[in-house]
Amino acid sequence: MQITLGQNGLWDRFSNVMFSAYVLGVGKPDPTMFRTAARHFDAKSPVVIEDSENGVTAAIKADMRCLGYAAHDDGARLAALGAEVFSDMAQAPQLLGL
Repeated sequence: MQITLGQNGLWDRFSNVMFSAYVLGVGKPDPTMFRTAARHFDAKSPVVIEDSENGVTAAIKADMRCLGYAAHDDGARLAALGAEVFSDMAQAPQLLGL
């Protein structure tokens, strides 16, 4: 995460509030990561944005709303797993009601 977030200037902003399979000892599609993050932030209605089948599966298992980001295909696989599919990050604020 330090590599991907660091190259985008986001590491310092999020380094204290990241939840990873490395730290938790379990990864997606297990819902532990999402549940841990929701408890940390005391989220009443958490929303997950995911671009992978394992991520969508984890969100659905955690009983969380999942927005499936599908920029390079029609998102049918993500939708079949229960995600609300969208194709442009510019759509995210509207989908989140912001």
